[in-house]
Amino acid sequence: MFSNTNSQHGLTLIEVLAALTILGVILAVFGTMMASSATTGAQNEERLDALYTAQDCMEDIRSERAEGTSISSIASDFCFTTDENTSLTLAIDASNEVTNLYDVQVTVEKIESNRPDVSVTLETKLYNELPERGESE
Repeated sequence: MFSNTNSQHGLTLIEVLAALTILGVILAVFGTMMASSATTGAQNEERLDALYTAQDCMEDIRSERAEGTSISSIASDFCFTTDENTSLTLAIDASNEVTNLYDVQVTVEKIESNRPDVSVTLETKLYNELPERGESE
């Protein structure tokens, strides 16, 4: 009449604890990856901002040079405006084999207390004096 069955319905305490432990490990790994991704994204944003600043400066120098301004006066008179955490350096070097060809280097450094420093350098070569049309170099 009465059957003596030992059927189980539900989960034991050990199974619940094991599942919670596995879930905790997965969430910890996922959280670490998200934090690392956010840090990398912020660093890339700072680098990109520094790159845009350096590109703007280089475009201004090329524009001044295209208008006939000599490289030496660009180095002495050019005014750069940046925020308090950004350092912009313009280096012009004439020591090469080609006459009137200058190495122009723009370096932007972003310094912030809560992030690693970021430095971006762009370099190009510009003629100091453009030849007149029809003249040979």
